[in-house]
Amino acid sequence: QDEIPSFAIALSNNPRLHHIRLREWEDMEWRSQSGWHGRDLCHNPDGRAVRVLDYYCDEARHELYGVVAFGPEAESHRGLCHGGAMSSLMDDFCGHIAFITSDKPWS
Repeated sequence: QDEIPSFAIALSNNPRLHHIRLREWEDMEWRSQSGWHGRDLCHNPDGRAVRVLDYYCDEARHELYGVVAFGPEAESHRGLCHGGAMSSLMDDFCGHIAFITSDKPWS
């Protein structure tokens, strides 16, 4: 297991931040029973490409912080991260920003 970076520990210990946890990311059986047909690209607990490990929200400031790992399946050329992996992360991040700054999802 990799060592947890100090910035990730600081996020998890910050009382101002809300740790975002969604059942659809963590409970694969429930996810399947609820109509999903696969695994979430960025929140797959077994993912080996881009994987969001944690999101933290500062609701008062409408800010989102994340801890992300890029694995071996996110590689492009000789150890460089593939642009598609980075784009997937940005898509996920922007979607969550929309959720935390609006009254309800998809508004």
